[in-house]
Amino acid sequence: MPVRRLPLVVLLLAVPIASLLTARASRAADAAPRSPVGIRDPAQDPPGRALYLTNCKACHGVLGAPTKLSVKKYEKIPDLTAPLFWAGRSADSVVAVLRKGVGRDMKSFADKLSADEMRAVAQYARSLVRTP
Repeated sequence: MPVRRLPLVVLLLAVPIASLLTARASRAADAAPRSPVGIRDPAQDPPGRALYLTNCKACHGVLGAPTKLSVKKYEKIPDLTAPLFWAGRSADSVVAVLRKGVGRDMKSFADKLSADEMRAVAQYARSLVRTP
C-alpha cells in the first residue's frame, strides 16, 4: 500500500509548488512588458536611427554599407561601417557634411534636418562602424 500512496503524495505536493511558480512567473512577466519576438519597439531605437533610415539608407544602406547601385552611381561614397572612414572624423565633421553637402553627389540636408537632428544622425552613423 505505501507504494501506491507515494505518487499521490508527490502529486499533492507538486501541484501547489507548480501553481506558486506559475504565479511568480506571471507577475514577473506583467512587471516587465516585452514586445513579441521579432517585433521591435521604435521607441527603443537609438536617437538618429529613424532619421538615418529616412534620409540616408537609400545611398548608404540600412547598416551603413552602401548599396551596389550607390557604389556604381557614386564612386566615392563612403562605407560608414569601415573603421578607417571614422579614424579621422568626428561627429562634428559629419554634421558639416550634412549641412553643406559634398560636391554634386551628396546634397545638403540643411533644409530638411535641424542641427540637433544632424548630430543625432552623425552619432547614429558612427555607431554603425564594424569593430575589427
